[in-house]
Amino acid sequence: MPQYQRKGIGKKLIEEGHKIAKELGYHYSIVLGSENCYPNFNYIPAIQYRIKAHFEVPDKNFMAIKLNDTDAIIKVTVEYAKEFEM
Repeated sequence: MPQYQRKGIGKKLIEEGHKIAKELGYHYSIVLGSENCYPNFNYIPAIQYRIKAHFEVPDKNFMAIKLNDTDAIIKVTVEYAKEFEM
């Protein structure tokens, strides 16, 4: 709802999610979302990390962020759980 937007809640949730993911040992966070929002949190098109979706989606909407300084080079296709399929 608009009255709850632009109060920093989303930013805090993303930052906490990144913190937890790092603690769990994840190297990347991947989102399917707005090209107007996630670049503000340093997300870039996932294809730049050689990460693809298993369905057609514009690169500008399928994004990733590297969570640590790993030099691991990956080449993966992300598959969503059946519940998220359209």
